[in-house]
Amino acid sequence: MSLVDGAFQLHSSATPKTLFTDALPGGHRKGTPPLRIDQHAEHAPENVAHDQARRAIPGRRHLSTNASSHMARSLATDLISLLPAKDVAELLVNTYFDRVHWFILIFHQDSFRQSWPEIYDSAPEKDGGYYQNPGFISTFLMVMAIGSQYSSPHTQHLLSQLGVSQEDLQEKILLLIKAKLLDIASLGSLEAVQTCVLLGTYYLYHGRPELAWPVCGCGLRVAQAMSLYRKLPLARHDTVPISLELRRDYDARKRCWWAVYEIETFCSMSYGYPLSIQDSDCDIDLLEVASSFAISDTVDGSLTTKVTLRSYKHFMSKLSMIIKATLVQLYGISQDTMSNLSQTPDSSASLRRLIRNATALDSRLQSWRKDLPNLLRLNSSGSSPAIATATIDIGEGTSTPSAQSEDYIYQLQALTLEFTYQNARILIHRPLLSYKMARKGFDSSESHFLRNNNKPIDPFSNSLRICQEAALATAEIGSLPIFLLSTSTYASTFFGIHTFTAGITLCILSSVEPLTLDSQKSKIGLRKLMAMQTRLKSVSKVSVQGAEILQRLARLVVEKELNELLDASPSLDTPVNNRAVDDEPQEHQRAIMVTEAQTAAMGPYPTVDHVTEDTMNDGFGMDVVENSAMSQALVDLDQGM
Repeated sequence: MSLVDGAFQLHSSATPKTLFTDALPGGHRKGTPPLRIDQHAEHAPENVAHDQARRAIPGRRHLSTNASSHMARSLATDLISLLPAKDVAELLVNTYFDRVHWFILIFHQDSFRQSWPEIYDSAPEKDGGYYQNPGFISTFLMVMAIGSQYSSPHTQHLLSQLGVSQEDLQEKILLLIKAKLLDIASLGSLEAVQTCVLLGTYYLYHGRPELAWPVCGCGLRVAQAMSLYRKLPLARHDTVPISLELRRDYDARKRCWWAVYEIETFCSMSYGYPLSIQDSDCDIDLLEVASSFAISDTVDGSLTTKVTLRSYKHFMSKLSMIIKATLVQLYGISQDTMSNLSQTPDSSASLRRLIRNATALDSRLQSWRKDLPNLLRLNSSGSSPAIATATIDIGEGTSTPSAQSEDYIYQLQALTLEFTYQNARILIHRPLLSYKMARKGFDSSESHFLRNNNKPIDPFSNSLRICQEAALATAEIGSLPIFLLSTSTYASTFFGIHTFTAGITLCILSSVEPLTLDSQKSKIGLRKLMAMQTRLKSVSKVSVQGAEILQRLARLVVEKELNELLDASPSLDTPVNNRAVDDEPQEHQRAIMVTEAQTAAMGPYPTVDHVTEDTMNDGFGMDVVENSAMSQALVDLDQGM
């Protein structure tokens, strides 16, 4: 209940319908009913939920919210002035759904395809038409702008025949949307959020993170003002059926919110921006893995009850939640977490909490991996004729992709999830690389160092192994056919950022223990990652810069290894990675740095399941010191960058 409603009801009087109080605290926004969400209600009238859900569904005609009709009409006039011919629009929309839609899934494909032609079919000079919904026009323009960026040579040829310069059209659209962004945001509609997400991701994936962050933040604020992060009071009684339209509208809200959530998490992870979303405030559901109601969500727009595109969105959103929790718990990318960390006087307790949090997060990540359906697991068996055929279909820019192109889309989604999963493994375990176990002597037969199942209990060595495995797994992706075909999609920069992270990880690990077998494996993986960056350079500014950085770091790695090779001071029978470190305390000079001989004595490394809280408590009978080799590697690489 709003403040205004309460004041009138105190006097047993209804709030006047013509009273606009959108500028007052607790007042109504112009043209919208008050948003009432009762989380404890057993049920709610469907019309109330429907009014809340349908305020800004793509293509639906409605009065703009929180903006005057004059402003909305003026905005729509400016936006409509950039609309290309209808056949040009069709080509660009088809390209968007071929190359971009599968990656962000911010709206329903069939709903959008049905709605956008109405812009051309309506007669705004007679009845206002789409002047009532400039938000959808802005979203439509962004779809065409992004589509033009990824148009195939075939589509470019068709556009040229129609007398359209895709570069000029794209530039005009981006400049206008950027100039009118505040007017669009003031609409307070779902389309306003979608426009912010599309513009923000475009900047993010094309080398402008400093613009992407505020634009996506603008979309976040509009989404929060619309309460997209909250559930709607849908009727729950079987006797009160929920219409397909209402379910579709509610589904659109969820799609939009999770797109905002994912992009904020990615920006924070990649560029260190602070997090603004509090998970404790959000109770919106994830998109269902498979819809229980008939809704068109396949590549070709056909009706189905088993929707794999929705499955991808479900698992990507769930993975983003794990990544966000990692940023908060392990990196302190929030004011509350940073404050709590600074108030902890006991460094031992802080380290225990760090290991406990990392273990719990890794457990969540492995559970996520276990639940992933086979269709969304990366196929590493080799080349697929279906995928090869699909690239031809996709390149034609038609609105009815073949079954082969569906396989192509599913493998692109699997590729995206695999990149994100391996990066999350590095993200979770990276903080533990700064430490190592150390004590006065080493005896692999001592029972307090080994668990009853003869597994090592050193969580720091385990984290180092996991980071190396994840980075090497990322490097292996580069040889898959689907990666070679992914450079023409919207996710190319997304892949480039994760490839760069894996490359930096292997540079560090190669420098920690030069002249070892693990170092050799890391360098081989680094070479593959540099080749991946080189392949992405033509479509990603991130990869242009990333490839240069990795090449410079690779030279430093090889130079350090050469210095180690030419250094004859250590005894030839002393393992390099067991040398005492001069600047460490005397009692810590014989740090446990596992060599091949020690590995054979201890048996295979544990899986993450073996690194439990009991393991952590048992292991802290030994001293923990800073991993000076890791610190020195970081210093050397930082100087090289």
